[in-house]
Amino acid sequence: MRATDAHTVLLVKAIEETDSAGALLSEDQRRDASRHARERADWAHDAVKARQPARGSAREQAFVLARAQRLLGDLLVRQPRLALLLQPPGLGLLLGGGLPLAALALGLFAQHVADPHHVNLVFAPALLVLAINLFVYLLLAGRAVLAVARTGKPKPPTSPRLQRLGRWLAPQPMRGSRGLPPLLLNAWLRHQAEWLQLSGPALAARLAALLHTCAAMLALGLIVSLYVGGLFLEYRVGWESTFLGAEEVRALLAALQWPFGWLTGWAPPTVDQVAALRFDATTPPSVAQGAHWVHLYAALLLAFVVLPRLLLAALAHAQRRHRERRVKLDLHAPYFTQLLTAEGLGLSGGRAVQVACLPCSLSPSPALATALPAWAEARFGQGSTLSLLPGADLALPPRQALAPLAAVASQPGQACVLLCSLATTPEPTPHGALLAALQRLDPQARVLLEASAYVERLGAQAGAQRLREREHLWREFCQRHELRCELICLQPVAAGVFDSPLWPAATAPEARP
Repeated sequence: MRATDAHTVLLVKAIEETDSAGALLSEDQRRDASRHARERADWAHDAVKARQPARGSAREQAFVLARAQRLLGDLLVRQPRLALLLQPPGLGLLLGGGLPLAALALGLFAQHVADPHHVNLVFAPALLVLAINLFVYLLLAGRAVLAVARTGKPKPPTSPRLQRLGRWLAPQPMRGSRGLPPLLLNAWLRHQAEWLQLSGPALAARLAALLHTCAAMLALGLIVSLYVGGLFLEYRVGWESTFLGAEEVRALLAALQWPFGWLTGWAPPTVDQVAALRFDATTPPSVAQGAHWVHLYAALLLAFVVLPRLLLAALAHAQRRHRERRVKLDLHAPYFTQLLTAEGLGLSGGRAVQVACLPCSLSPSPALATALPAWAEARFGQGSTLSLLPGADLALPPRQALAPLAAVASQPGQACVLLCSLATTPEPTPHGALLAALQRLDPQARVLLEASAYVERLGAQAGAQRLREREHLWREFCQRHELRCELICLQPVAAGVFDSPLWPAATAPEARP
């Protein structure tokens, strides 16, 4: 699904979840939107059925998108100012166009601010830019090696820093909040939190493209500055240093000339020639070789900064477009599950779902065993059933530990659930390896955290902070492995303690930090 379409779907999802009383969207509007979307989804499905095979959840995505567009259109009629908040976060004109221009201007004036008449061979702005970019290339190469090493492993979740940047770039509610009801603003803020987590990879690629472009523009500004300055100024070439002598400077200059020596025939300077270029009180600065060193520094910047950075920017732009065209919505979230099941478009086409639940490091209590089928029916639709499998043996390799789930994962109408205890601290081994194997076995599988025992041990109010920290740790583990995380808690728990979906809903008063 495209990013703009996913943005619309998640906004309507947040509005419906916030507007449970139907103040913004009535039940009649929601039913009418579902009927309209079902017709469009059926028509689109029939139109492509003869041309290509069905593609997983394409029909379901068409349904939720058409329904969201219909509901959003109805809402815009009543709240036209909502259109000011509908654009997905981007870099905007200030960052997207202003920063590269600022980098170009900085490059144009850097040489003249440093020393407009002299070219210091060991401390020129061009050498500083070149050194910084070579260091950045080493970092990028290290990241590429780590990415290859992580092939087949889960991707890390969107970093908190990137999410903060996305919130700063997003349209601010105050810009168009006049005339909007508080309920709608709350829904929009809720939507932004979910959207930034989903669109983080595309935003990271967009930011990388911007940084590469700025680096290229800075180097290009330096090149233009060197040549334009040479038209009106006489560069005096030399060097000075407290710690370096003529031999060390000669080695540095020879290394700088090496990439182009075979092509241009430039010979490295001798030690005596370098010593003669030193700035001091008795020897005037040399002007004979000014053009030579200007050409050399410009060629180095062009070959090792401008061209590579523009190539990296183009690759980042391509990666960003690819990610924005392929945003993955979790149609197994409770909101989508209930919506699709009601229309017979869910996990098993409207039939009851058979849920296979594999306990991990816990033995379900009788109360939990009784509550699990009710949870499955609430999450997967009416008529769904749940069967408890023998517990996973973590002493075995992950694939063998998940063997009971593997036997049913490929069957139609089956859903896989790994039942873990919130009281257990997740570790890379064995929990991380087990989640990675579960994601490979069934990308739509869920991790269900049993929180009752941990809540009872800590106390729903007194232990709210520790409960939240442990839930965040498990949620990060699941996000790294692209698995959905939910909680089931039979003890009273304060509202707002958990960020992951909780069943049954919190009934205790909201915890105070």
